[in-house]
Amino acid sequence: MTETKPWYASKTVWASLVAVLGGILSFFGLPLPAGTEAILAERFAELATVVAGLFALYGRLTAHKRIKVLPQQPPFADFLPGD
Repeated sequence: MTETKPWYASKTVWASLVAVLGGILSFFGLPLPAGTEAILAERFAELATVVAGLFALYGRLTAHKRIKVLPQQPPFADFLPGD
């Protein structure tokens, strides 16, 4: 697994959060109906992706400076021996 993604795009993170929420609700006598946890985790992951996209779009549209792409340089290039 070499590709990365933000935490909010992870179904595992959302499933874990929903499981914790289900445990808390159950502790207080309000259990989630069977099968609801998987559906909620999926929907929260989708919603989080949409919200993050909207924030990114808003941020880019309201930005006051251009994006500068830095030239690619290997890590620690300043410490490598030169010619």
